[in-house]
Amino acid sequence: KKIDMNKILHEVKSLMDYQIKEEDVNLFISDLPPCKGDETQLLQIFNNIISNSIKYKKDNEPCIIRVSGKIEFNRSIYCIEDNGIGIASEHQEKIFDLFYRIKSKHNQGEGLGLSIVKQIIERLDGEIKIESTPDIGSKFYIILPSC
Repeated sequence: KKIDMNKILHEVKSLMDYQIKEEDVNLFISDLPPCKGDETQLLQIFNNIISNSIKYKKDNEPCIIRVSGKIEFNRSIYCIEDNGIGIASEHQEKIFDLFYRIKSKHNQGEGLGLSIVKQIIERLDGEIKIESTPDIGSKFYIILPSC
């Protein structure tokens, strides 16, 4: 069904309020276009990616996360951009594999989150892409059917 993504991101921000304040995160959310999907699954997707942005933030720098969106060719494209530690190019495709974890001091979890995110997005007839540069940050693009 048609999903109000502004409502979804407001809910994500609300659910993560304690973590956002505790980690001194600056979360900026632009006005987002709607998409077709499932509220619960979209909430899980954005919660996971934003949580990862916080988890993999730089130690001595304020964490900045920006969420934006646009519509192109009947697809709603959302970008979650952070200024975290980034991901080396040789890991970028593998991070969506089940149980894949990059060895680092930030290593937490079981390596399931992004694999689940990718599976959910594909079930919603979408795709996920990443652009990342070590020590600069990452951009995750979530591409879903628009309304």
